[in-house]
Amino acid sequence: MRHMTVAEVMTADVVGVDMDTSFHDVVQTLARHRINGAPVLDADKHCVGMVTEADLLARQARLGGPIPGTVWSAVWRKMFARKSEAVTAGQLMSAPVVTIMSETSVSAAAATLARHDLHSAPVIDARGHLVGIVSRKDVLGVYLRPDAELAAVIRDSVLRRGLQLPSSAASAEVHDGVVTLKGATQPSMIGLIGALVAAVDGVVGVRNLLIADTASALMHVGVHSLTAQESVAAAARRMRAANIGSLLVLDEAGAVTGIVTDRDLALRCVADGMDAEQTAVGAVASGDVVTVDADRHVGEVVATLREHRLHRVPVVSHDRPVGIVSEADIARRLPRDTCGKLMADLHAPQQTGTTRK
Repeated sequence: MRHMTVAEVMTADVVGVDMDTSFHDVVQTLARHRINGAPVLDADKHCVGMVTEADLLARQARLGGPIPGTVWSAVWRKMFARKSEAVTAGQLMSAPVVTIMSETSVSAAAATLARHDLHSAPVIDARGHLVGIVSRKDVLGVYLRPDAELAAVIRDSVLRRGLQLPSSAASAEVHDGVVTLKGATQPSMIGLIGALVAAVDGVVGVRNLLIADTASALMHVGVHSLTAQESVAAAARRMRAANIGSLLVLDEAGAVTGIVTDRDLALRCVADGMDAEQTAVGAVASGDVVTVDADRHVGEVVATLREHRLHRVPVVSHDRPVGIVSEADIARRLPRDTCGKLMADLHAPQQTGTTRK
């Protein structure tokens, strides 16, 4: 993945002064170009120092110094002796100077400015020649990249070309520089993807919602169930208490044997005049319940929902229910394209002869 370099954000039209430039000319240069400092160049055009407004003020400070003959006067002379007598840029400048190579990454340049508490620094090429100046404002400019541009860079450079991930596996949405990653991938890749995205120039933060690519990672834990021997009335009360429309039916060993819905209770029990308290759930439940194994790949889970036109599917481990994957789980955790295609298939008009579960 390519990072933005200092050469791309620096100010190339930099104003420099020679070592023998006079105090008066340095002041005029800073004022004319409305800058607070300028690089000082030697005869070979190498940057050897920086002269700033602070350096110029040090020379002028002697005009307002303490009363001669006092202790403070001696201290003052020691502090300002060199620069108060300086008359050229070479004498006024602060040296050695912190410089930054033009091919340095923007993030590394930001770290250099912060480490040395600098507002700006000269930029040099491989030969040591001055080619520009980079400021805090320049390096912070990467955070002004539009969200759409940032999202495109992440998708193309990191997810697709860098990691070879298909669009159905991972997606990146950006809002105010904060990236939200969604999708399912190998567990070992989740942290790596988050780190690579965080390193993209302009990324403010990362919400890593990536999950492992198995049904157990996608599901929400907890299954509402009852045994086949319990009554229809008990099933109705449990549905009402949990505000749900279906329950898994388990055998005595806890394995899934079927599913009962509120529709089953109404049409197969109440409509036939059966006693809800005396009728066992097993008598009205459907035995053709569709389940997926906990270690099934997420793509297969989505395919199962699509094939059977289901809005949710129970997840089992060793024939025991451990959770449910629903439309809401798909929408929260998987890329928008995957969710959109599934929703379109589930809510599309049914063909003649099909039965929606």
